[in-house]
Amino acid sequence: MIFGGICATTGLIYLALAVNLLTSVIGAVTLVSYLFIYTPLKRMTWLNTAVGAVPGALPPLMGWTAARGELSGEGWALFAILALWQMPHFMAIAWIYRADYAKAGFKMLPVVDPDGCRTGEQAVSHALALLFVSLCPFVFKMAGAFYLAGALVLGAGYLWFAFQFFAATPLRTGGIDPGARAAVVSGVHHLSAVAAGGDGFGQAEITWKNWFILFRHSASTRLRTAMTTMRITIRASGAPMFFRPTTRSSASNTVWDRCASCCLDFS
Repeated sequence: MIFGGICATTGLIYLALAVNLLTSVIGAVTLVSYLFIYTPLKRMTWLNTAVGAVPGALPPLMGWTAARGELSGEGWALFAILALWQMPHFMAIAWIYRADYAKAGFKMLPVVDPDGCRTGEQAVSHALALLFVSLCPFVFKMAGAFYLAGALVLGAGYLWFAFQFFAATPLRTGGIDPGARAAVVSGVHHLSAVAAGGDGFGQAEITWKNWFILFRHSASTRLRTAMTTMRITIRASGAPMFFRPTTRSSASNTVWDRCASCCLDFS
């Protein structure tokens, strides 16, 4: 606790002195809202996921204020994209590990939604909103036609997988849910691809070749970080945890397993 507090305070002071005060303030809001609002809410209400989406989406806004020194519609658009993206992604994760969340005492929506209808509705509604909000960088002239086409295709694909997750409700009788796992994988690739296209913000139109290089790096980095964090958490616990992957037979390999293996091999 003391070490974490020292690191956080040092980081905020550094941002204020080396970057600007506004970015430091947003960083403080991110830190406080995550630690003292979102984290306690995990054991109180399923709305914790929506609340947690705020500190989870503030870093892109910090990047914008660090570069521009001001809050603007463009920065808030980046915030909104990440905030909306998180809901379908984490609803699917929470559904997959609903039993483990329940054992840990976390009140995620799938824990209080046995048939998964409300969980699926949340995934679809936020994916639909994301499809429109992700067009804001083009509307604000932050990106060109390449980004617009990519955002439309990727947004439609993410919405499709979210709908498949919702439509699989009658099949949710336990065990592995391929609809949820496909939604998780599509979320990783959606965000990575949009972020790769967004690397051309304010610059010349990004090319297909450069986009693919950026996408591959972004996807592999995100997945490797997630998998490494999961392994560290499990090893440190020395006991079964709610993030421990469930045991599967050789016949239960899913798209998630194959995509994870491919992404982890990227360098």
